[in-house]
Amino acid sequence: MGSGVKRSYAEGFRLLKEIIRHNNNSGGVTVGIFGSKGSGKTTFLLTLADKIGCYDPFTQDSTEVEFETIIWRGRDADYWTWLDKRRVTLFIHRDDLDTVEFKNDLLEKLDDSILPTIKTYTSIKSLYTSLVKGGINVIYEPRTYKITPNIKKMIQKRGITGDDLFKTDEVDPVIFWFELMYWLVKNKTLDFITIIFDEADELFPTSPAGARWHLNLWAKDVIKDLRKRNITLIIAAHAYTDIDGRIMPKLQYKIYMKGCVTPSTSLVSRQAPLMLHQGLFYIERDAWGLARFDKITEQPRVLVMFPDDDNGGDDDLPDGPPDDTPPDYGDDHDDDDSRDDDDTKPAPPKKKKAGTIKGIPPEIVRVDKSGKLVIDLTNLNLSDDEIKLDTTPPKKTRKSPSQHKGVNRKTNNTTARKTRRDYGGK
Repeated sequence: MGSGVKRSYAEGFRLLKEIIRHNNNSGGVTVGIFGSKGSGKTTFLLTLADKIGCYDPFTQDSTEVEFETIIWRGRDADYWTWLDKRRVTLFIHRDDLDTVEFKNDLLEKLDDSILPTIKTYTSIKSLYTSLVKGGINVIYEPRTYKITPNIKKMIQKRGITGDDLFKTDEVDPVIFWFELMYWLVKNKTLDFITIIFDEADELFPTSPAGARWHLNLWAKDVIKDLRKRNITLIIAAHAYTDIDGRIMPKLQYKIYMKGCVTPSTSLVSRQAPLMLHQGLFYIERDAWGLARFDKITEQPRVLVMFPDDDNGGDDDLPDGPPDDTPPDYGDDHDDDDSRDDDDTKPAPPKKKKAGTIKGIPPEIVRVDKSGKLVIDLTNLNLSDDEIKLDTTPPKKTRKSPSQHKGVNRKTNNTTARKTRRDYGGK
C-alpha cells in the first residue's frame, strides 16, 4: 500500500472518529451520506446508530465513553430488526397504536416476542421525557398531524399567512420532524442526541412548493443551531441533488458511496465514488479520506402498516359476481297503468330502442337478443341521395414546364446547378 493510500485512510479514520465520538468542545455534527441503491447507506446508518458514543457532558474532562441517545425516524419498510433488540424502543403515537401492524416480507404478522419494547406518546414533550437514554429510539410520526401554534407562528414571521398551509390544520406528517428539531433546540438539556433520517429527500426535497419551501428555509436555520445544542443530524439520500440546495451547505461532513458523484465544490474528484466497492466510502470536511465499514448480520426486514395508509389502489372489491345486465338504451314507451295486462299470455320481450351513433344512419343500428348494440347493413338504403360513391378516377395534373429550363443558376458565385453544357454536352 502506497504512502498516498495510507494517508487517505488515516484522514478518513480521523474524520470518521469526529462523527462517532462527541464531546462538549465539538458539540454535535451534521452529516450527509450519499450513494446509489445497494451501496450500503442503510447498513452504514445502522452501524452508526450502534457505534456512536459521547463523553459525559456534565463531567469536565470526562474520559469514559457512553452510548449516545439515538432518534431513528421509522419508515414503512425498515431495518431496526437488525439492531440489538435490547437497545431498541419503538414509539407510536397513541392514536395509532391500536391499528398498527408489524409484518415480514411475506406479509405474515410478526410474533410479539420478536418486537422490541413499544411506547406511546401524545406530544413532543411527552416523547422527549420518554426517550431511553443511550438507547435507539425508533419514532413513527403521527399518521394524522395537526399543525401547532408554534409552527404557525414561525411561518407567519416569514410572511406567508395566506398560504395553503393554513386552510386546514391537518398537514403532511413529516412536518412533525421540523417541530421536533425546533423543540429540542429550545428545550433540550446538555445531553447528546443523534437524529438519523434515511431517505431524507422526503423531508428536504429539492423543489418543494408552497409552505414546504418556507419550512425548508426555516429548517436550514434550525440545523445550524443543532451543533451548539449537542445535537447531531445524519441524513442519507441517493444523491446530493435530491436534497434542497439550502440544506447542503449546513452539512459539515459529506460521505460519498458507490454510484454517486460529488458536487463541484467537493475536494473529492467528481466521478471518483462511482466505482467504489460496497463498504468503502470517501469522507470529507476540511480534508478528504477513505474509510470502510463491515457488513452486519442480516435479519428479516419489518413492514410497518397502518390501515389508514394508501394501499396502492387494491381496495376491497364488492362481493358477488359482476353485473352482466345489458345496457338499457330506452323503451319504445314508458310503463304506465293504462297498459293492458294479460296474465294468460307471456308478455312479449321489450323492444330496445336502437339509439344513434354519430356518423352512422340510425336505421342500421339496433340491439340484438343478447342486448348488444350491432350495426345491420341490410337496412342500409344505398339509393339514398346522400350516399354517393364517386367511381371516377382522379385526374392526373400535369406539371407546367419550367420557363428557366437549361439556365445555369449560381448563388453567391460559390454553388451552381449543373446542366448538360457544364459536362461538355450541347
